[in-house]
Amino acid sequence: MEKLTWWQTLGSGGSEISKINEAADEINALADQAGDLRKKIRRLFELDRDQGRALEEVKITVEVLIAALARAGVLDVDQLTHDVRTEIEARFAPPPRPGGPGGPYRQGPAPAPPPERKVLCLECECEVPISQTYVTAHGEICDRCYVLKTSA
Repeated sequence: MEKLTWWQTLGSGGSEISKINEAADEINALADQAGDLRKKIRRLFELDRDQGRALEEVKITVEVLIAALARAGVLDVDQLTHDVRTEIEARFAPPPRPGGPGGPYRQGPAPAPPPERKVLCLECECEVPISQTYVTAHGEICDRCYVLKTSA
């Protein structure tokens, strides 16, 4: 975007012109950055394509070498396939968790969960686990009292 020149600004306020010119500078900088990003992305795609071709060449070379060695009777293809698969599985297996089953910073088994909190029922005044209660406007009521209260 072009900046405004002094003859285009005749009759206009100077602050508006400077703001317009600043905006033009920002737009031009963003356009330059976008062009640079396009070039970088294009280069990444080229590198990816080249690396894919290089990997295919290595794969073909290994296949040809294995076939030549198998024809010469130097190696057993089935045993080689088994050994390669075993090695790949070993190298790409997830690493063991540090610290054992209790977590990475604890030694030994995970601690037992704390016992469930108990509350006093407002109706029957029995102590019951909180998971077996209903919360009402007046407080907690056990499941048994809630059923009796709502069915009546």
